[in-house]
Amino acid sequence: MSRTIGNWARQCVMRAKRIPALRRLLMNPLAATFLATAAKWFPPADPNYENWIAARLHQRRDKYAHATEPGLLSLITPVWNTPPEFLRALATSVLEQPDDQPFEWVVLDNGTTRPETLEVLSNVLARDPRVRLFRSETNQGIIAGMRYCLEQATGRYIVAVDHDDRLDADCLKIVTHHIQRHDYPPLLFSDEDHICGQNRLLPYFKPDWDPVLFLNSAYTAHLGVMDRRLALELDVYGDSNTNSCPDWDAFLRFSMAGHAPVHIPEILYSWRMHAGSTSANMHSKNDVSASHCAMLTRSLQSLRDADRYEIIPSPLFSGTPDWWIRRRHVDPRPLLLVVTTADQHRPPALSAAITGDYPCEETIAIPRAADPVILQDRITQVAAADGLVAFVDDTIAIDGDEWAWEPLGLMERHPDIGMVGGRILDSRQRVLRAGYYRGCGNAFACPDVGRRVDDPGYFHQMWKQRTVDAVSPRFCVFAAGFLAELISDTQQPRMTLDELGYAAASQAACSEWRVVYSPFLSATSSESHTVEIPSSIEQQLPPGESRYYSAALDRDVSRAYQPVVVENDEVKIYAREAL
Repeated sequence: MSRTIGNWARQCVMRAKRIPALRRLLMNPLAATFLATAAKWFPPADPNYENWIAARLHQRRDKYAHATEPGLLSLITPVWNTPPEFLRALATSVLEQPDDQPFEWVVLDNGTTRPETLEVLSNVLARDPRVRLFRSETNQGIIAGMRYCLEQATGRYIVAVDHDDRLDADCLKIVTHHIQRHDYPPLLFSDEDHICGQNRLLPYFKPDWDPVLFLNSAYTAHLGVMDRRLALELDVYGDSNTNSCPDWDAFLRFSMAGHAPVHIPEILYSWRMHAGSTSANMHSKNDVSASHCAMLTRSLQSLRDADRYEIIPSPLFSGTPDWWIRRRHVDPRPLLLVVTTADQHRPPALSAAITGDYPCEETIAIPRAADPVILQDRITQVAAADGLVAFVDDTIAIDGDEWAWEPLGLMERHPDIGMVGGRILDSRQRVLRAGYYRGCGNAFACPDVGRRVDDPGYFHQMWKQRTVDAVSPRFCVFAAGFLAELISDTQQPRMTLDELGYAAASQAACSEWRVVYSPFLSATSSESHTVEIPSSIEQQLPPGESRYYSAALDRDVSRAYQPVVVENDEVKIYAREAL
């Protein structure tokens, strides 16, 4: 009965989130606390996912069977008044790792006063020889407690584990396997899901390392694995101003030092949902916003012209600590604006393209069917000035005035970005084009087609800047240097302007360039059809699938963001409502 009520309640909440006024109400701290409490009694079960994870745990049982290495792993966990049932569940998940898997678990009793929690610490954890239990008479706070555990650890790698979460039974074997397989990288992160009551739900099948998504989403946090000596050198957990985002700050320090993490494409960690956790109540910690701003400010301080940016609450969210690093409207680069039209005899609607205060050096109107080579000389000139080239179709109306400043800011912060595109909506305010991924559909597909503009999508990624494989050429901005390189490449098949975005995807897949989607480029189109991808461009793609759309997710866009599992050489899709 409770499972039925829980599923019904979940459906109601998901529908309510699609209505802006109700979504704002659900973001209220009191509502978040109530929902988290209600979830304890009526957990939103997802039996299809539970079947999937059970099948996956069985499948990987033999794959990682021999991954062991003494002295490799130190788990670190500060504990403060943790509900005893949560701490006991965590202890069971850690201490029941396979007997032949060596590890140490450094646990700090961070000033606990709750008798039931102290009982678990003394009668469960302290009795296991793999646990090194320390005590502080006062609560030092999250980040100081993490730092203390880091300093006490002796393993080559540290594995940060929160005091109320849970590990999978084969977690440490899989971590060890990937450390060895990737020749002992500086840091790693895994996929994760959530746990509510006894139910596992909301799996997050993550993209590989994406520094663009990382700066507006702490998606690498669970499970995070770091080289201990490097962590000490980089002063990980050393800034009390980031008390409520220690894992995000730790990965930022590694990233700023030039270390890219390795993605472990397995769900190893369950993040518990309850009223005292940010997984269910973002307002459970009163310093979350200040911690995020301190961390993001450090990321900007590494830039030569940090004063060009401001960190502001994302206008796409309401009541949550989600941020936008906004490019101030100063110091523009040269911009060539190309307005494309379906009919070479029909003058383009230039007024639809020219909005905002970004100065355009020149505007050119050209048919979509034209060969981009005719623009080569002009693009080369803009590239010499380190400028931008924007393509805007005359069938779209741009929303807002950030459409050129946003790509400029992204390219300044991430010099490997060659192309930025946005979302194009139809007349009903549903997504017509956005980020495209390799391996979906025939060659590229957008799994978010048809999504409402007020739907944040899979783990809010529709409202986040992120790396993708392609964006629409109907509304995009190129780094002129990347575009000049693309057009002059004799290995590329000849193309039209309407095929340019997919040719750029092929070029980026074979090089070090990056294609990025940003929701801050938004436009509405008067047309509704999509562009067919020519077979000549498909043939230019290197083998393999997207690094930014998990291989665990179905490639059929009608079942986007749903997991797949292979059993007996047949693909079985556990259909469930897309997140």
